[in-house]
Amino acid sequence: MGAAYAKKKFKTLRHDHEWILDYTVGTNFRDEWYVKKDYRAYFLDKLKKTRGIKMSIDAFNARHSELVGLELIEKSPEEKDNPLHTTKSPEYRINWENYKAFRKRGGLHF
Repeated sequence: MGAAYAKKKFKTLRHDHEWILDYTVGTNFRDEWYVKKDYRAYFLDKLKKTRGIKMSIDAFNARHSELVGLELIEKSPEEKDNPLHTTKSPEYRINWENYKAFRKRGGLHF
């Protein structure tokens, strides 16, 4: 579901939103479903090594959730064995159609 407020709040994305999307290019995360904790570990390490920037886990989780809310990242349906028990972590992947449209608009989100 993601951060529901994101669709109403954001007309453009912050640089950290764009980094989360752009750092997938050329990696296995680009076209495959991934578990957020795996991508988060990769991203936070890459951000520190390439830009010298340290982002907290909470900040990453918030930006990632906003990208899900903006439908730039897709979330797989949850697998449950009953209404209160999830049996598997959700998986995510970039929604490339929405991402390409976003880039064509010069980074504007409508």
